[in-house]
Amino acid sequence: MLTRWGKFWIAATALSLFLYELRLFYGNVLTVYFQLQLSAPFADYPLWRFLVDRVLSGLTGNVIRLAGSILALSVLFLLWRKKPASFENVRRRVSAALLCEATYWLLVLPISLIELIFLQRAPFVEVAVMIQIILAGSLLTVLAARVQNYTEQNKMNTLKWASMAAIGYLVAIW
Repeated sequence: MLTRWGKFWIAATALSLFLYELRLFYGNVLTVYFQLQLSAPFADYPLWRFLVDRVLSGLTGNVIRLAGSILALSVLFLLWRKKPASFENVRRRVSAALLCEATYWLLVLPISLIELIFLQRAPFVEVAVMIQIILAGSLLTVLAARVQNYTEQNKMNTLKWASMAAIGYLVAIW
């Protein structure tokens, strides 16, 4: 059982992710808007790169991550209200939030490939970033599936995947 302070820090982390993503979403919308308002919007920045970088990795990825942070906050609300929530409802939302986070990481992969192949500024760093993205995205996807199919019989297996996903996620952030 979580202590009151444990719940507080989980809520603070989820809220900070939500606020951070809200700010990023606002910035991405403005970037796309201003890029399209230029007289020659794709003179210096090719259309294909704009679509991959600003629309796919930026706007789409951040919308999905923002939805995941909203789901995480809704789980906290379900757990803290006086009337206990059903385990099934909480499990579905946690699984969806994890899948949103995994999707966000995997949507960052195309721009990292572009940076590695076309720009070649720091190939070692880009390869490391791609490994981190693949680690975080794939482990979070597996964890989302494990949480969705959770039973008491596979509790230890789910905890094992949660541990591996946490390590992969921390590696990706670090």
